[in-house]
Amino acid sequence: MSLNILGPSPYGQGGDGVFKARVATIFPRGNTLLTIGATHFEQHEKFLDVLDQERESQGLPRLAGEQRNEAFMQGVDLIIHPNTIFIRPDPEQLDLIFEADEMLQELASKLRIRFMLAGTPKVYEALKQRGECWRITPETVTTEDMIQLIRNSRMGLGGRPIYYHSPSTGTRLLTIQTLRELGKLSDEELRQHLLEIQEYSVRFNRKRHREVDFFQGSWPLHEAFQAADFRQAGPDALRGLLTDLSEKFAETVLPHLRTDDTANADWRRLMCQSLRPLRDDMIVEEANLGLASEFHMHVEWLPGGRIEDGLLVFDPIYKVIENQKSGDDERLRDQRAREIMFNFVRDNPDLEYINAGRVIESLAGGRRKPRGHREVYVFEMKQRGQDEEIVKIVRIQKWDVRWRLDQGVPLEQAMIDTEEYTEYTMDRRLGCRRLGMNLGGHIVVGKVGEKYVGNSHFAKNRRIWTPYFERDYVRGIASDKVPRSRFQKPEYVRRFAELLGRAAATNLIVGRGDVANEVFFDDGDEVIIEGEDGLPEDLIVTHHTGSFWHFRIPLEELAAAYAVPVNMRAEFLPDTAAFAQAYLAALVDRFTEIQRLYREKRAAFDQLFHFREVNPAGTFAYRWACVLERLDATDAQQLGQAIQRHFKINLPV
Repeated sequence: MSLNILGPSPYGQGGDGVFKARVATIFPRGNTLLTIGATHFEQHEKFLDVLDQERESQGLPRLAGEQRNEAFMQGVDLIIHPNTIFIRPDPEQLDLIFEADEMLQELASKLRIRFMLAGTPKVYEALKQRGECWRITPETVTTEDMIQLIRNSRMGLGGRPIYYHSPSTGTRLLTIQTLRELGKLSDEELRQHLLEIQEYSVRFNRKRHREVDFFQGSWPLHEAFQAADFRQAGPDALRGLLTDLSEKFAETVLPHLRTDDTANADWRRLMCQSLRPLRDDMIVEEANLGLASEFHMHVEWLPGGRIEDGLLVFDPIYKVIENQKSGDDERLRDQRAREIMFNFVRDNPDLEYINAGRVIESLAGGRRKPRGHREVYVFEMKQRGQDEEIVKIVRIQKWDVRWRLDQGVPLEQAMIDTEEYTEYTMDRRLGCRRLGMNLGGHIVVGKVGEKYVGNSHFAKNRRIWTPYFERDYVRGIASDKVPRSRFQKPEYVRRFAELLGRAAATNLIVGRGDVANEVFFDDGDEVIIEGEDGLPEDLIVTHHTGSFWHFRIPLEELAAAYAVPVNMRAEFLPDTAAFAQAYLAALVDRFTEIQRLYREKRAAFDQLFHFREVNPAGTFAYRWACVLERLDATDAQQLGQAIQRHFKINLPV
């Protein structure tokens, strides 16, 4: 049944698919959309008049009492913008809301229909359970774009560019660091800026936002600024006021947010959200899931699915996308994500729903060369009867059939080589565990079938199978992204240094890295787990990428890379020497411990992969033997001294 529209068409004139901005109300159970009237209340009343007219024509009495009130409540309020229809949901009538949503899809693509109040718990949970996180999440943004946004936002009023200006709200944000730095100015320039902040922090712009506000600050700071007498204060008193205000500001800001640092994922994310606040139809799902800050705004959520009577019902938007040959929504056309979702449902019969997201860039900060494929996905799902959601990270195999075919390898050989590489990857993982690497949980190998559309003429449109590796998400902080403020606590520094040193020992032994003696360590895969006291209690390696790459080179030749974790933190550590000593001692002790274990159980280690082919060309069994031989031959103390020689500080004798 086609939708009955009372009033002008929602579309503007010209036939270009643009809506005319207006309020509207849809009554899904009455199959009616009203665009007449200036307010939603008027439209609800108009619908009741229409119902009364219909009833009178049928010889029935007009609606009255509870019956009239019930019909009034069946309307769903809409706000129509030129490119989007916004549904304003009533959290107590979600079934009605989704009926309205489906009916509106007769009028416009689902891609152009969004929900207001997305952060309201009932609305959020209902959409997530339908596999529709993609409809309430903002567009992703790369780390470089975030940094550029922050840099380009610096602006002044009458003086220096001391503020971060939000183009969305018009507000100029002052940070605690910038306020403190005003102390470097002359007395008169300092007075000028303090008066400026005082004046504009109580003014509101045309968008009804403050002209100046305090980044992460609270209301008492506003009061303190208004109470200060900057005009009459002498030079010493003026600087005393600045000190007092800076201390009050600092009290309201978390320690790791007190420095303007675009390398700090938390600070960067919060500043970007302040410069471009989320609309009320959007949420940051990565934050709701408790993912680390480096994931925030870097996961592109895709249409998911809900499970009905054990059957996976994919989001109907996939059919719309499939019928489009191209368009702005090409990003949602991800067949691989659907295949992996299907595998999860097939292997987990009690799922209630599943949502999928694609990580848009490497979270290693560009420190690794992009070789092979590096696609990473996030999947969130809910098991029936369980309170907590399951979060999985899926990595597509770096060198798969697609990649090999693109390099000109024949199809059969590409499939064989890919299978061997999958086996090689899992053997390496076992080898890493046996040599002491603290790898989180277990890993599952899965496959998805795909149609090959690369540049190999002989394999064009052939079905191929792409392996992927699935693991649980590890909740913690990547070692290279731990906020600097954490290192102000001596006990935090000590524990962190010891955990990192122990991890460095196993990393050295298994030779993680890439070409040209590049080493993979302390760059995203090592995750610090903090205890209830906020101190580090464990370090988990989430993936063994690059392990056993350096299997021939003497370990002392890699020493410089293992001094980097100390050198890169030297500028902000309160006691760099203490950190370096703890790190190095833990590294040497752990290396010695693993070496001793190998010597005590030499036969078990040597024979672990005895049934695999040993080939000097680089099979894993050969690499394993080389690594064990090198472990046995290396002097741990001399290795520690080689690393120490690359420290940028001198350790006490």
